[in-house]
Amino acid sequence: MEGSESKQQSTPVPIDGGQVAQSIVEYIGPRMGAVTYRPPSGRFYRFSAGPSDKVQYVLSQDLEYFRLRPDFRVLDEGRIDPEAERFRGLERSILEKVRGELIERVEQVTASEPRPSSHRRGGRPAGRGFGARLDCLMNCGGLEAYYGSAEAAYDAIHRYYRGNPPVGEDVPPRERFASVRSYAKRKREGAGIPCLWYRHPESVPPQLVPG
Repeated sequence: MEGSESKQQSTPVPIDGGQVAQSIVEYIGPRMGAVTYRPPSGRFYRFSAGPSDKVQYVLSQDLEYFRLRPDFRVLDEGRIDPEAERFRGLERSILEKVRGELIERVEQVTASEPRPSSHRRGGRPAGRGFGARLDCLMNCGGLEAYYGSAEAAYDAIHRYYRGNPPVGEDVPPRERFASVRSYAKRKREGAGIPCLWYRHPESVPPQLVPG
Protein backbone atom coordinates (compact mmCIF):
# COMPACT_ATOMS: atom_id res chain seq x y z
CA MET A 1 0.00 0.00 0.00
CA GLU A 2 2.88 2.40 0.73
CA GLY A 3 4.10 2.06 -2.82
CA SER A 4 0.59 2.74 -4.13
CA GLU A 5 0.24 5.82 -1.92
CA SER A 6 3.63 7.14 -2.91
CA LYS A 7 2.82 6.68 -6.58
CA GLN A 8 -0.49 8.55 -6.25
CA GLN A 9 1.13 11.38 -4.33
CA SER A 10 3.92 11.81 -6.85
CA THR A 11 1.69 11.99 -9.90
CA PRO A 12 -1.13 14.50 -9.32
CA VAL A 13 -3.08 15.48 -12.43
CA PRO A 14 -2.35 19.02 -13.72
CA ILE A 15 -5.27 21.44 -13.98
CA ASP A 16 -6.55 22.03 -17.54
CA GLY A 17 -3.86 19.79 -18.95
CA GLY A 18 -1.09 22.04 -17.68
CA GLN A 19 -2.17 25.02 -19.80
CA VAL A 20 -2.30 27.38 -16.79
CA ALA A 21 0.30 28.33 -14.16
CA GLN A 22 0.11 26.01 -11.14
CA SER A 23 2.13 24.20 -8.48
CA ILE A 24 1.70 21.10 -6.37
CA VAL A 25 0.33 21.61 -2.86
CA GLU A 26 0.60 18.92 -0.18
CA TYR A 27 -1.64 18.53 2.84
CA ILE A 28 0.51 17.74 5.88
CA GLY A 29 -2.22 17.85 8.53
CA PRO A 30 -3.68 14.82 10.34
CA ARG A 31 -7.29 15.01 9.06
CA MET A 32 -8.27 11.84 7.20
CA GLY A 33 -11.64 13.02 6.03
CA ALA A 34 -11.58 15.19 2.92
CA VAL A 35 -12.22 18.91 3.42
CA THR A 36 -13.10 21.28 0.61
CA TYR A 37 -11.21 24.58 0.39
CA ARG A 38 -12.20 27.56 -1.70
CA PRO A 39 -9.40 30.14 -2.12
CA PRO A 40 -9.78 33.56 -3.84
CA SER A 41 -9.95 32.20 -7.39
CA GLY A 42 -13.25 30.49 -6.52
CA ARG A 43 -11.93 27.06 -7.50
CA PHE A 44 -12.67 24.17 -5.08
CA TYR A 45 -9.91 21.88 -3.78
CA ARG A 46 -10.42 18.75 -1.65
CA PHE A 47 -7.58 17.73 0.70
CA SER A 48 -7.12 15.09 3.36
CA ALA A 49 -4.34 12.96 4.82
CA GLY A 50 -5.45 10.07 2.63
CA PRO A 51 -3.30 9.18 -0.40
CA SER A 52 -5.84 10.25 -3.03
CA ASP A 53 -6.32 13.78 -1.64
CA LYS A 54 -2.95 14.47 -0.07
CA VAL A 55 -1.28 16.24 -3.01
CA GLN A 56 -2.73 18.04 -6.02
CA TYR A 57 -2.10 20.90 -8.34
CA VAL A 58 -3.28 24.35 -7.26
CA LEU A 59 -3.56 27.46 -9.46
CA SER A 60 -0.77 30.00 -8.92
CA GLN A 61 -3.20 32.69 -7.75
CA ASP A 62 -4.33 30.34 -4.95
CA LEU A 63 -0.88 29.34 -3.66
CA GLU A 64 -0.60 32.15 -1.12
CA TYR A 65 -3.88 31.04 0.43
CA PHE A 66 -2.40 27.61 1.14
CA ARG A 67 1.04 28.93 2.14
CA LEU A 68 -0.59 30.85 4.99
CA ARG A 69 -2.18 27.68 6.37
CA PRO A 70 0.12 25.61 8.67
CA ASP A 71 -1.28 22.28 7.47
CA PHE A 72 -0.17 22.80 3.86
CA ARG A 73 3.08 23.23 1.99
CA VAL A 74 3.74 24.26 -1.61
CA LEU A 75 6.12 22.03 -3.58
CA ASP A 76 7.75 24.52 -5.93
CA GLU A 77 9.66 21.77 -7.74
CA GLY A 78 6.38 20.69 -9.34
CA ARG A 79 5.62 24.15 -10.73
CA ILE A 80 4.06 24.45 -14.19
CA ASP A 81 4.20 27.85 -15.91
CA PRO A 82 3.29 27.68 -19.61
CA GLU A 83 3.58 31.46 -20.04
CA ALA A 84 7.13 31.41 -18.72
CA GLU A 85 7.93 28.47 -20.98
CA ARG A 86 6.49 30.30 -23.98
CA PHE A 87 8.50 33.38 -23.06
CA ARG A 88 11.70 31.37 -22.73
CA GLY A 89 11.00 29.68 -26.06
CA LEU A 90 10.40 33.08 -27.69
CA GLU A 91 13.55 34.44 -26.07
CA ARG A 92 15.60 31.52 -27.38
CA SER A 93 14.10 31.98 -30.83
CA ILE A 94 14.92 35.71 -30.85
CA LEU A 95 18.45 35.10 -29.60
CA GLU A 96 19.04 32.46 -32.26
CA LYS A 97 17.69 34.79 -34.95
CA VAL A 98 19.82 37.71 -33.77
CA ARG A 99 22.86 35.45 -33.54
CA GLY A 100 22.26 34.16 -37.07
CA GLU A 101 21.79 37.68 -38.44
CA LEU A 102 24.92 38.87 -36.63
CA ILE A 103 27.01 36.02 -38.03
CA GLU A 104 25.63 36.69 -41.51
CA ARG A 105 26.39 40.40 -41.20
CA VAL A 106 29.94 39.76 -39.99
CA GLU A 107 30.50 37.39 -42.89
CA GLN A 108 29.16 39.99 -45.35
CA VAL A 109 31.36 42.74 -43.92
CA THR A 110 34.40 40.48 -43.88
CA ALA A 111 33.79 39.42 -47.46
CA SER A 112 33.35 43.03 -48.62
CA GLU A 113 36.47 44.38 -46.92
CA PRO A 114 39.52 44.68 -49.16
CA ARG A 115 42.11 42.23 -48.00
CA PRO A 116 45.59 43.63 -47.66
CA SER A 117 47.88 42.09 -50.21
CA SER A 118 50.80 40.38 -48.54
CA HIS A 119 52.29 39.08 -51.77
CA ARG A 120 53.23 40.54 -55.11
CA ARG A 121 52.84 38.79 -58.40
CA GLY A 122 54.91 35.66 -58.41
CA GLY A 123 54.40 35.06 -54.71
CA ARG A 124 56.73 37.85 -53.54
CA PRO A 125 56.02 39.81 -50.35
CA ALA A 126 54.82 43.31 -51.28
CA GLY A 127 56.82 46.04 -49.54
CA ARG A 128 55.00 49.40 -49.49
CA GLY A 129 57.00 51.25 -46.87
CA PHE A 130 59.68 53.82 -47.54
CA GLY A 131 62.32 51.32 -46.47
CA ALA A 132 61.37 49.01 -49.35
CA ARG A 133 61.46 51.95 -51.80
CA LEU A 134 64.82 53.06 -50.43
CA ASP A 135 66.30 49.58 -50.72
CA CYS A 136 65.08 49.36 -54.32
CA LEU A 137 66.70 52.71 -55.22
CA MET A 138 69.95 51.78 -53.55
CA ASN A 139 70.14 48.19 -54.72
CA CYS A 140 68.18 47.89 -57.97
CA GLY A 141 68.61 51.51 -59.06
CA GLY A 142 72.35 51.47 -58.37
CA LEU A 143 72.40 54.73 -56.42
CA GLU A 144 74.80 53.40 -53.81
CA ALA A 145 77.33 52.57 -56.50
CA TYR A 146 76.68 55.84 -58.33
CA TYR A 147 77.34 58.04 -55.27
CA GLY A 148 80.16 55.85 -54.02
CA SER A 149 78.69 55.28 -50.54
CA ALA A 150 75.40 54.66 -48.84
CA GLU A 151 75.61 57.88 -46.83
CA ALA A 152 76.12 60.06 -49.91
CA ALA A 153 73.23 58.33 -51.65
CA TYR A 154 71.01 58.79 -48.58
CA ASP A 155 71.81 62.53 -48.58
CA ALA A 156 70.79 62.85 -52.23
CA ILE A 157 67.62 60.85 -51.78
CA HIS A 158 66.70 62.89 -48.71
CA ARG A 159 67.14 66.18 -50.58
CA TYR A 160 65.05 64.92 -53.49
CA TYR A 161 62.09 63.62 -51.45
CA ARG A 162 62.16 66.64 -49.17
CA GLY A 163 61.15 68.70 -52.20
CA ASN A 164 59.13 65.96 -53.92
CA PRO A 165 57.33 63.99 -51.19
CA PRO A 166 55.64 60.83 -52.51
CA VAL A 167 51.83 60.96 -52.39
CA GLY A 168 50.32 59.06 -49.47
CA GLU A 169 53.68 58.00 -48.09
CA ASP A 170 55.64 59.24 -45.10
CA VAL A 171 59.32 59.95 -45.57
CA PRO A 172 61.26 59.33 -42.36
CA PRO A 173 63.94 61.72 -41.07
CA ARG A 174 67.35 61.42 -42.74
CA GLU A 175 68.87 59.80 -39.65
CA ARG A 176 66.46 56.88 -39.94
CA PHE A 177 67.24 56.02 -43.56
CA ALA A 178 69.82 53.38 -42.63
CA SER A 179 67.56 51.59 -40.17
CA VAL A 180 64.44 51.50 -42.38
CA ARG A 181 66.47 50.28 -45.33
CA SER A 182 68.17 47.67 -43.14
CA TYR A 183 64.78 46.33 -42.05
CA ALA A 184 63.55 46.08 -45.66
CA LYS A 185 66.82 44.50 -46.74
CA ARG A 186 66.58 41.80 -44.06
CA LYS A 187 62.99 41.08 -45.09
CA ARG A 188 64.01 40.88 -48.76
CA GLU A 189 66.91 38.57 -48.06
CA GLY A 190 64.79 36.42 -45.76
CA ALA A 191 62.25 36.00 -48.57
CA GLY A 192 65.02 35.16 -51.03
CA ILE A 193 63.91 37.72 -53.62
CA PRO A 194 65.89 40.37 -55.51
CA CYS A 195 63.60 43.27 -54.51
CA LEU A 196 60.88 43.95 -51.97
CA TRP A 197 59.39 47.18 -53.41
CA TYR A 198 55.89 46.53 -54.74
CA ARG A 199 56.38 48.75 -57.82
CA HIS A 200 59.67 47.18 -58.86
CA PRO A 201 61.04 47.75 -61.41
CA GLU A 202 60.58 51.51 -60.96
CA SER A 203 62.58 54.14 -62.78
CA VAL A 204 65.01 56.14 -60.66
CA PRO A 205 64.03 59.84 -60.68
CA PRO A 206 66.39 61.57 -63.13
CA GLN A 207 67.15 64.27 -60.54
CA LEU A 208 68.93 61.61 -58.51
CA VAL A 209 71.21 60.67 -61.40
CA PRO A 210 72.23 63.94 -63.05
CA GLY A 211 73.57 63.57 -66.57
